[in-house]
This record gives sequence, structure tokens and C-alpha cells, in this order.
Amino acid sequence: MRPSASIIAKLADFQEWSKTGADKGPISLLDYVGFVATPDLLFGFAELFCPDLIIYEGLHFLGSGFSADVYEQWLNAGKSPREIQRVMNHVHVSTLLQQQVISDDVAVEIARVLAEIWSRTLGPEGLVAEVVGSNFDDAAATFFEDPHRGRES
Repeated sequence: MRPSASIIAKLADFQEWSKTGADKGPISLLDYVGFVATPDLLFGFAELFCPDLIIYEGLHFLGSGFSADVYEQWLNAGKSPREIQRVMNHVHVSTLLQQQVISDDVAVEIARVLAEIWSRTLGPEGLVAEVVGSNFDDAAATFFEDPHRGRES
């Protein structure tokens, strides 16, 4: 799940930390976490990576901010249950990063990593995670019921 060298080169804070210390040599991303992590960030990222889920109409949704009314509005607008899941469960990279300016390739890589983590943590629940978008403005990760588990979309 490690990002490519070209992405790591664009991680400004990580690169600054790599220049510090007695040896002023490269550090690992795990070293970096040990330098900057707080309990707040750890528990926040734990919630992002292993989110609480709500089951509604037999479908899994992010518990944070779920609304049955919004689900019903999408359904009444003609969207399939799986399409609704994809919309309601998406997390935009720009939102996660408080609209910080980052390159498109870093934004898409962040979405890819989040989708990979969700594949590992939500896959056992029968969910599939995917990346959507191709730039900072629309890069996101989402998840939905595995279409191979027999539910009609």
C-alpha cells in the first residue's frame, strides 16, 4: 500500500522531517507517524479506516451522517440501491484535507489508499471499495455491496 516514490517526493511535511535528526537521512512513513501523531488523529483515522456502519434496507452505509430521508429521496429520483450507496458512502479527498492544495496525482493516490484500506476492513462485510474521480476536485473513495453476492442493482 506504500505510495510510489514520486508521490512520497510530494509529501512536503514528510520531506521536511526527513531532513532532520542526527543522521539527516531518510525516514520511513512509520517513523514520520511517530513524530507527528496524536491520540486525536489516531482515533480519527481509525474511524475513517474502520467506519461505523448502518444497515438500512439491507444495505451498508457510513454511520456518520447517514439519513434515511436522503436515501428515500435518491430512491424516488430513480437511483438504484447500489447507486445510492456509492453516492452516500463516498468520502472526498478535498474534504479530508480541508481543501489544502495538493496535486491531482496525490489526491487520486489518497483515494486509492483509502479504497484499499476499506477493501481490507469492509470486504469481510461483503462490500467493495473503489476510487472515483481523477483530480483534486473530485477524487474520492466509496463503497457498496459486492455485486457478486446476489443483490440486484
